Amino acid sequence: MSRDSSSSGRNGAAVSVETAGTDSNEGEHRVRVWSRRRFTPADFELSQDKFKDVLVLPPATAAQLFPADATSGYVRVSAPESELAVPLYALSFSDTYDPVTTSSEVPDAYLRRNVRERIDRLPDADGSVLELEPVENPDSGPLTVVRFSTRTESTRDGECRVHPTALERIGATDGDDVELYTPVTGGRLRTTVRAEPELDPTEISLSTRSRKLLRAEIESRATGAVSRTIHLRLPTETGPTDDEHGRFSGLRNRFRNGVHRVFDAAVGFHEIQLRVMLGLNADEGRNSARVNRETMRSLGIDDGDRVDLIVDGETRSVRCYELSAESHLIKTDEDIDPTDVQDRVILLPATEREAAGALCDDVVRVRRNTRHVAVRQIVPSMFGFLGVFVGGLQAINLTVSPAWYPHAIGFVLLLSIASIWVVLWPERQRCQ
Repeated sequence: MSRDSSSSGRNGAAVSVETAGTDSNEGEHRVRVWSRRRFTPADFELSQDKFKDVLVLPPATAAQLFPADATSGYVRVSAPESELAVPLYALSFSDTYDPVTTSSEVPDAYLRRNVRERIDRLPDADGSVLELEPVENPDSGPLTVVRFSTRTESTRDGECRVHPTALERIGATDGDDVELYTPVTGGRLRTTVRAEPELDPTEISLSTRSRKLLRAEIESRATGAVSRTIHLRLPTETGPTDDEHGRFSGLRNRFRNGVHRVFDAAVGFHEIQLRVMLGLNADEGRNSARVNRETMRSLGIDDGDRVDLIVDGETRSVRCYELSAESHLIKTDEDIDPTDVQDRVILLPATEREAAGALCDDVVRVRRNTRHVAVRQIVPSMFGFLGVFVGGLQAINLTVSPAWYPHAIGFVLLLSIASIWVVLWPERQRCQ
């Protein structure tokens, strides 16, 4: 059995990858995982990579697993003794990574311990072996970022445009949801793709805000570490399936969505996209996130309000607090830099990134939790609403004949609902 040289990966645990030879299990890939202390900061392409819940592989191993020109991809990982595979997002080490040769000559890679816990029958000890299987997902290759239409790119944030040939390469059609990612950070953004024959097959046009979120730019404006190219592929789910949520999840979700639609209509909201960055150590385990004041204004929230993070169709609610670049919390946190506090950024601690399924540099959708806002506004006026309802019933009993009771009670109910609607009117204006 022939094996590749050892290599390492990102996110807290190292992984070694092994390719079986022609004598047995041809095409099989294996890796050996280790903790972060086995690697140096220079081994990671970006400093935040070691905090991501991803599998970090040596460049040579990644080249074997991913399509040509792809700089990241998805793999199914499993312990050799288990048949249950877990899908993971995989990145590669930096080009300066110098692999450590192990006695078994299996490449080293990095995987955080909290991610290892998801893998069935995988020992917790460093050096455990993982079997890897690439997820078949065609990659568009590098597409040069260009400007197609200033008006279109300014008004259609949720769309990107590529030539029909690029769509054919990844098996997508006009109007499909696709995943964009940048080769510089591996950050991902889900959006709707549109076919545009006027573009070149090697070009892509996306909204101004999407470019800023992915830190990509057209050639004439690109400077420093900003990417000039974007890759395109179909989304791959890495979260739990419906069966893992429980047999009644479908009915529960439909009821929950119905309730949310009522609150959304009554309260209103403004949904925006934000880039995920490392959160404060002080926020770990507190179900909280941080944004700057301008972002809070865009969301229509106050300090301490709840917001919904929407990642891959799943929603998680967190409490959101204001943070400024001059805050003492920034000065005392060695992993956070004042430049990380921007109006397109949300700072999420590791506990919330893991729960939401978001990684640093990913782009997520954020909106205020309308149920929280409704309760906050309605509860102080609850006695007033009860007064309208009870007083209305007493007036009906004294002035209306019994034959008209149903109509009168219906009128009182409508009046109570209207009073609640009026109370929530200022909140709806905040998001308009």
